[in-house]
Amino acid sequence: MKKTVSFGIITALLCCMLAGCSKPETASAVPEEAFATQAVEVGAAPAAETTAAETTAAETTAVEKVTEAPEVGPVPATVPEKTASLLSAKVERYFGCAQGSDNRMLYEITYPHVLAEGSDALQASLDKEFEREKAAAATNKNDFTETMKERKDADFYCQSTNETVVARADSSVFSVLSLTTWYGGGAHGELVRTALNYRTSDGKFLTAADVFTDTAELKRILKERLTAAYPDAGFFGLDEAFESYEPEATPADTEKIRYNFLLTSDGAEFLFNSYELAPYASGQQFVELAFEDYPYLFNQEVMVSAPSYFMPVIFDEVQKVAGHVVKVSLNQGEAAIRGIVVDEDGSTCEFETFAGTANGYYVVKEGRLYLYIFEGREDDENIIQIFDLNGAKPEKAGEFEGSLAKEYKQLTAEAPDTAASMTVFEQLTDPDNFVLEKGLKQGKKTAFGISENGMPAEK
Repeated sequence: MKKTVSFGIITALLCCMLAGCSKPETASAVPEEAFATQAVEVGAAPAAETTAAETTAAETTAVEKVTEAPEVGPVPATVPEKTASLLSAKVERYFGCAQGSDNRMLYEITYPHVLAEGSDALQASLDKEFEREKAAAATNKNDFTETMKERKDADFYCQSTNETVVARADSSVFSVLSLTTWYGGGAHGELVRTALNYRTSDGKFLTAADVFTDTAELKRILKERLTAAYPDAGFFGLDEAFESYEPEATPADTEKIRYNFLLTSDGAEFLFNSYELAPYASGQQFVELAFEDYPYLFNQEVMVSAPSYFMPVIFDEVQKVAGHVVKVSLNQGEAAIRGIVVDEDGSTCEFETFAGTANGYYVVKEGRLYLYIFEGREDDENIIQIFDLNGAKPEKAGEFEGSLAKEYKQLTAEAPDTAASMTVFEQLTDPDNFVLEKGLKQGKKTAFGISENGMPAEK
């Protein structure tokens, strides 16, 4: 069977289902201008009585006042000190499939259940989302069955896959990023990225109205950044599109269009799926707003994060991590990943590899930044490539024989012609205490921390 790039972890998640699309085996370096960040000049901190709108107009030079902002108290001129503590997390990933009487595959379906430690209220919210996803999966399964009754193609089947990774897990914010793929026949399937953010203390789903101080200004910035980053996208009409977004919408508001953004320890990643703003051929669009560039735009509570953390890589997209501007790309051949290109502030390091699957994490440890690329190679050999991003240019720091820790559970099948299982993935959240499987093959679970040179150090 042909291999595909699969990310059980987002970002790690994020290129996984795109592996079916062919790409050149080599990738050229990303030009330096691709890393340009529209920073905002922010002056001295305003007095306590200053409103958000007054600060925006008087203290910045790159932002034009659009509308009167709500009363939100003092607007920070700098990012607050990182003082949040980290949480542990896991993702249970259910998998089910069924065959017809003629041994044809009828459908494959997956959905996740995120588990967090440290807040009962947060877990209650995650459980509620799991029940929603489970119900949607059941509906898809029924639709699959009905579809198959009309199809005679021997190789045709329906597939709905949801892969999820925890992108931020601390005492301030808990964020989850999912990649859902759907195929029910036709020229192409659907690929949708969904981000969910919660306040850790009480499990409240964080809407755009909860996170941003001025959503009118947010719209202006997003439209400006999208136009600059995607000049050939052929947008349908950004003004009209953004009028439909509702800042207070939640996932339960199925009739409303909500802002789809991921809160990381460094800012917000806005995710616009295919056909949301532009034709399908234009693909998906991303806009990152870093805390350090737009401190006045965020409510302070979401900017209080942990000083050390893991953050999933969104492949082929520029990300700002701990002050570094980085892009990681995969060179994909016919059935494997042929190489990895790491661009930091325009300086490039290209590394050849021959992996079948890949996912990645940025690691911030005491102000230093490393990149971990998890590879699945031939014969299920698992390698972690480690890059040091703290010098004048990215450098290969070494490699580690191991993989992300996971556990398999066989579940009771619904019927004789079906199969079901659960894979539990340990999420990487704390650079001082995380679990890997040590060894080329599936090995023993071992606790590690990040050493001074960025390599995993057994505890």
